[in-house]
Amino acid sequence: YLKADSSFNRSIEEGIIDPGKLQIMDILSDIYFQTAELQNQDGDYLKAAEYYIKSVELLKKTKSTFPDTDEAFIAEYRIPHYLFLASENYNLGQDRISSIEVLREITADYPESDYYNEAYETLRDTYMEYAVELSSSYEHEQAISWFLQYLETDPKLESLVLKDYKINRIFREAPPLIIKKFADKYYLAGDYQIAIFLYNVLTEYNPEYTNTSASRIIDSKIQLAYNHPYNEISESILKKYSNTPETSIIVFQNNTKNILTAYIQGPEEDILSISSEDKMELEIAPGDYIILIEPEDSGMMPYMGSFLFEEYARYTWIPENIEE
Repeated sequence: YLKADSSFNRSIEEGIIDPGKLQIMDILSDIYFQTAELQNQDGDYLKAAEYYIKSVELLKKTKSTFPDTDEAFIAEYRIPHYLFLASENYNLGQDRISSIEVLREITADYPESDYYNEAYETLRDTYMEYAVELSSSYEHEQAISWFLQYLETDPKLESLVLKDYKINRIFREAPPLIIKKFADKYYLAGDYQIAIFLYNVLTEYNPEYTNTSASRIIDSKIQLAYNHPYNEISESILKKYSNTPETSIIVFQNNTKNILTAYIQGPEEDILSISSEDKMELEIAPGDYIILIEPEDSGMMPYMGSFLFEEYARYTWIPENIEE
């Protein structure tokens, strides 16, 4: 095939054959594909990827120049296949950037392809692997940037349970100010889900940032809750007199089987974890507050409400049941 490629190119240069003819383009595309297969077998992965891409370029030209031909119809199926093979070889050759570019092309331009789902999953994995590689080279800002591209493909963050050790490698040694910069960026852009994740990572590895991150974690949680169903809790708060000047008292009595997390926003802010069958009491400054209560089970609806807490008053909330 390499000799055939050389002969065809020489014939084109000398004007013996027309490279724009359908038959010539079809033959050359096959030569490039077969050459790529041989290079792959020999372990020359980057060269193989190069030839897969050369074959794709001719297939694209066939589609655009001869759209009503059988060859154009076949090219429609071959292009995403050959692109995926190229991405695999780029990855094997440790060229993550080229692999990502090719996988992005498949997911953007060929959503109906048989290779779409596999390309999507491979793209996410490549983002993660590249982030880990960069963090190992102490390129922390670039590592986090590529990790966030992974994160943006998984807005519910469901797959991160299986990625804890990689998250540790990416964030443990990263300067906290870099993590905070990314967290602030997503928070100010209204991408609260990713902002919460980043603030939680920041405080996990850098506890000294807990207080400065709490306010934005609370606000992000509340902003997200507004866009989803929740139980209104304002009328279920029991108010009693208390001998507490300039102070309100909130009591959470958790009679459910779930751990509850309370996000309190107002003149004072706090995040509380309330165990099942447990009771927690909090003194706060009087004023207007928003309280969000999230059950540990993500399948359960949260509770939220707005309150005016007055001095000399004790407010008790006793959840008994949690709706799915």
